Order: sequence, then structure tokens, then C-alpha cells
Amino acid sequence: MRENCGAGILAKLALEKVKDGENYVFTSIRNPKEVELLQTRKDFVLVNVTSSESSRLKRIIARNREEDPKTLKQLREKETRENGNDPNSQQLNTVAKMAKIIFKNDSALEVLETKVRKLVGDWLYKLQDERP
Repeated sequence: MRENCGAGILAKLALEKVKDGENYVFTSIRNPKEVELLQTRKDFVLVNVTSSESSRLKRIIARNREEDPKTLKQLREKETRENGNDPNSQQLNTVAKMAKIIFKNDSALEVLETKVRKLVGDWLYKLQDERP
């Protein structure tokens, strides 16, 4: 789709479904053009959620999808493919560097949920303060 419709097409399609006054979370943003398009909204914030390779691999294995990597070597190969320079491909490292906020996610899900709830509350409060 990116090659035929432009690198930001997935964000464009997602934004077409956004209704004013409602809150949304977009996940798996993988191309800088998608970020640039989403950043045209003043209520958008990019959060990079990181975790160690070992944590990611454990979670992927627990997810148990057939196409997922099963070894650290396979995970590294997959992540290398997702970090290319082709403007129409995935560029996870470039997108990660564009994030305003970084969450480390190497502990229990409840810890991440607490961080996210605080961020959302703070962000919504900030947006209310910016209204005319």
C-alpha cells in the first residue's frame, strides 16, 4: 500500500476514521511519514514502548503465532528487516527516535498500564488547558 499510495497511507486511512471529541490509540506505527501525518494533529503524542530482547522474545513465544520468531537470532533478523532505509518500508528505529515519550516495559503488565493511565490523564489535562 505504501508503494502505491504513499508512505503515510496507513495513518491517512486511520485518521479518516477519527471522530472529534473521542480518544484513540494507534499502535504499530512503523514509518516516519505515518508519524509526520499524525503529528499534524495537536492532540497526537508518539510514545515509544521499549523492552529488552529477552522480554520481547518471551512475549512473542508466549503469543505463539506460527510466523513469529522462536529464537533470539530469528528475532534479530526480523528486527533488522523492520529497520530498513526504504521510504516505503518499515523504519522502526527512525520512528522510535521521533517519540516524545519513552516507556520501558520489562516488568508486569500492570506497571505499564499504570504508566499509560497517568500519561493519558496528564495528556488530556494538558489538552484542556490549551483550549481557547
